[in-house]
Amino acid sequence: MVKTDNTAVSHFMTQPKLTSRQTRWQELLSEIHFVLEYRAGSSNHVADALSRRADLASLGSVAALSSSVVATSVRDRARELLPKDSAAQGLVHLVEQGKARQFWLEDGLLMTKGNRLYVPKGGT
Repeated sequence: MVKTDNTAVSHFMTQPKLTSRQTRWQELLSEIHFVLEYRAGSSNHVADALSRRADLASLGSVAALSSSVVATSVRDRARELLPKDSAAQGLVHLVEQGKARQFWLEDGLLMTKGNRLYVPKGGT
């Protein structure tokens, strides 16, 4: 159960028209079994506290399915190496032709399912 005080988010999975980015998110989220429930911020005290009062953030706990942060230097290095990796360039070409649904380009980086960064050859 995912409770939100954002009405737009509560209707996200049933929207008939989406942008390509929203479609990718909807595709990813469809693999996870969850229910979105709208609850007004005034009655959703944990969300209200976390979004509006930083000093009260410790009152509630929020569980995340997964989270990862890629350091800026790693992203910059991947962006630098991408044009030099022939396999990555093949994937980029397929993405540009719309033939690689599990990959997409985002800010000059090749991304894959789970919002993971494709690390080009030579990268660490």
